[in-house]
Amino acid sequence: MAKSTDTWRIVPLNEIGPIRFWYTRAEVKKALGGKPTTFKRTPDSVSLTDTYKVGPHQVHVSYDAEDRCDLVEVSSAALGGPELDKRGFLRRPFARTLEWARGLDPDLLSDRRSFASLRLGITASTASELIDSVGAFRENYFDTLKRAYAH
Repeated sequence: MAKSTDTWRIVPLNEIGPIRFWYTRAEVKKALGGKPTTFKRTPDSVSLTDTYKVGPHQVHVSYDAEDRCDLVEVSSAALGGPELDKRGFLRRPFARTLEWARGLDPDLLSDRRSFASLRLGITASTASELIDSVGAFRENYFDTLKRAYAH
Protein backbone atom coordinates (compact mmCIF):
# COMPACT_ATOMS: atom_id res chain seq x y z
CA MET A 1 0.00 0.00 0.00
CA ALA A 2 1.34 3.43 -0.96
CA LYS A 3 2.08 5.47 2.17
CA SER A 4 3.15 8.78 0.61
CA THR A 5 3.25 10.59 -2.73
CA ASP A 6 6.41 12.47 -1.70
CA THR A 7 8.65 9.95 -3.44
CA TRP A 8 6.53 9.83 -6.59
CA ARG A 9 8.20 10.92 -9.80
CA ILE A 10 6.33 12.06 -12.88
CA VAL A 11 7.58 10.52 -16.12
CA PRO A 12 5.95 12.77 -18.74
CA LEU A 13 3.01 11.17 -20.55
CA ASN A 14 3.93 7.75 -19.12
CA GLU A 15 3.57 7.39 -15.34
CA ILE A 16 3.27 9.01 -11.94
CA GLY A 17 4.69 7.14 -8.96
CA PRO A 18 3.57 3.51 -9.01
CA ILE A 19 0.84 4.17 -11.60
CA ARG A 20 1.51 3.74 -15.30
CA PHE A 21 -0.96 5.29 -17.68
CA TRP A 22 -3.10 2.67 -19.41
CA TYR A 23 -3.20 0.57 -16.20
CA THR A 24 -6.57 -1.03 -15.61
CA ARG A 25 -8.60 -0.04 -12.56
CA ALA A 26 -7.54 -3.34 -10.91
CA GLU A 27 -3.84 -2.64 -11.60
CA VAL A 28 -4.15 0.85 -10.09
CA LYS A 29 -5.86 -0.59 -7.01
CA LYS A 30 -3.05 -3.14 -6.63
CA ALA A 31 -0.41 -0.39 -6.99
CA LEU A 32 -2.04 1.91 -4.41
CA GLY A 33 -3.71 -0.58 -2.09
CA GLY A 34 -6.75 0.17 0.00
CA LYS A 35 -10.32 0.68 -1.08
CA PRO A 36 -11.06 3.81 -3.10
CA THR A 37 -14.18 5.92 -3.01
CA THR A 38 -15.64 6.73 -6.40
CA PHE A 39 -17.39 9.70 -7.97
CA LYS A 40 -18.39 11.02 -11.37
CA ARG A 41 -16.07 13.94 -12.23
CA THR A 42 -18.59 15.58 -14.58
CA PRO A 43 -22.09 14.70 -15.75
CA ASP A 44 -20.56 13.70 -19.11
CA SER A 45 -17.84 11.45 -17.62
CA VAL A 46 -17.72 8.06 -19.31
CA SER A 47 -16.18 6.38 -16.27
CA LEU A 48 -16.09 6.82 -12.51
CA THR A 49 -13.05 8.42 -10.87
CA ASP A 50 -11.42 6.60 -7.94
CA THR A 51 -10.12 8.53 -4.93
CA TYR A 52 -7.42 7.09 -2.67
CA LYS A 53 -6.00 8.54 0.54
CA VAL A 54 -2.20 8.33 0.34
CA GLY A 55 -0.53 9.93 3.36
CA PRO A 56 -1.83 13.50 3.64
CA HIS A 57 -2.81 13.58 -0.04
CA GLN A 58 -5.93 12.73 -1.99
CA VAL A 59 -5.17 10.84 -5.22
CA HIS A 60 -7.89 10.98 -7.89
CA VAL A 61 -7.52 8.47 -10.72
CA SER A 62 -9.59 8.92 -13.88
CA TYR A 63 -10.21 6.27 -16.51
CA ASP A 64 -11.20 6.20 -20.15
CA ALA A 65 -14.15 4.31 -21.66
CA GLU A 66 -12.09 1.07 -21.62
CA ASP A 67 -11.43 1.56 -17.88
CA ARG A 68 -7.74 2.40 -18.41
CA CYS A 69 -5.98 5.10 -16.38
CA ASP A 70 -5.60 8.36 -18.27
CA LEU A 71 -5.19 11.00 -15.52
CA VAL A 72 -3.89 11.02 -11.94
CA GLU A 73 -4.43 14.12 -9.82
CA VAL A 74 -2.88 14.64 -6.39
CA SER A 75 -4.33 17.31 -4.12
CA SER A 76 -3.52 18.40 -0.61
CA ALA A 77 -2.99 21.23 1.81
CA ALA A 78 0.32 19.52 2.73
CA LEU A 79 3.71 20.31 1.24
CA GLY A 80 5.31 17.75 -1.01
CA GLY A 81 3.68 15.39 -3.46
CA PRO A 82 4.86 14.20 -6.86
CA GLU A 83 7.95 15.67 -8.50
CA LEU A 84 9.07 16.41 -12.03
CA ASP A 85 12.80 17.00 -12.52
CA LYS A 86 13.23 16.89 -8.71
CA ARG A 87 10.77 19.75 -8.24
CA GLY A 88 7.66 19.35 -6.13
CA PHE A 89 4.42 21.18 -6.81
CA LEU A 90 2.04 21.08 -3.86
CA ARG A 91 2.01 24.18 -1.65
CA ARG A 92 4.59 25.90 -3.87
CA PRO A 93 4.00 29.42 -5.25
CA PHE A 94 1.87 29.17 -8.39
CA ALA A 95 3.49 32.09 -10.25
CA ARG A 96 7.04 30.81 -9.72
CA THR A 97 6.07 27.25 -10.69
CA LEU A 98 4.31 28.52 -13.81
CA GLU A 99 7.48 30.39 -14.82
CA TRP A 100 9.59 27.27 -14.25
CA ALA A 101 7.19 25.07 -16.25
CA ARG A 102 7.10 27.61 -19.10
CA GLY A 103 10.89 27.23 -19.29
CA LEU A 104 10.37 23.52 -20.02
CA ASP A 105 7.39 24.05 -22.34
CA PRO A 106 7.02 27.48 -23.98
CA ASP A 107 3.67 26.33 -25.46
CA LEU A 108 2.21 25.70 -22.00
CA LEU A 109 -1.46 26.71 -21.61
CA SER A 110 -2.43 28.81 -18.62
CA ASP A 111 -4.96 31.08 -17.03
CA ARG A 112 -4.96 32.88 -13.67
CA ARG A 113 -5.39 29.74 -11.57
CA SER A 114 -4.09 26.79 -13.59
CA PHE A 115 -1.70 25.60 -16.25
CA ALA A 116 -1.31 22.55 -18.43
CA SER A 117 1.59 21.30 -20.50
CA LEU A 118 0.65 18.96 -23.31
CA ARG A 119 4.36 18.30 -23.90
CA LEU A 120 5.05 17.32 -20.25
CA GLY A 121 1.67 15.79 -19.49
CA ILE A 122 1.13 17.86 -16.33
CA THR A 123 -1.42 20.23 -14.87
CA ALA A 124 -1.36 22.36 -11.74
CA SER A 125 -4.01 24.54 -10.17
CA THR A 126 -4.55 26.83 -7.23
CA ALA A 127 -7.40 28.42 -5.35
CA SER A 128 -5.03 31.01 -3.87
CA GLU A 129 -1.31 31.67 -4.31
CA LEU A 130 -0.05 28.15 -3.58
CA ILE A 131 -0.59 25.10 -5.76
CA ASP A 132 -3.13 22.73 -4.22
CA SER A 133 -3.46 20.21 -7.04
CA VAL A 134 -1.08 18.64 -9.56
CA GLY A 135 -2.05 16.19 -12.25
CA ALA A 136 -0.28 13.99 -14.74
CA PHE A 137 -1.89 12.58 -17.85
CA ARG A 138 -1.17 10.32 -20.78
CA GLU A 139 -0.58 11.42 -24.34
CA ASN A 140 -3.63 12.81 -26.15
CA TYR A 141 -5.66 13.04 -22.93
CA PHE A 142 -6.28 16.74 -23.41
CA ASP A 143 -6.98 16.83 -27.15
CA THR A 144 -9.55 19.57 -26.52
CA LEU A 145 -7.65 21.42 -23.78
CA LYS A 146 -6.57 24.29 -26.01
CA ARG A 147 -10.24 25.25 -26.44
CA ALA A 148 -10.71 25.37 -22.66
CA TYR A 149 -7.89 27.91 -22.28
CA ALA A 150 -8.84 30.03 -25.30
CA HIS A 151 -10.79 33.09 -24.20
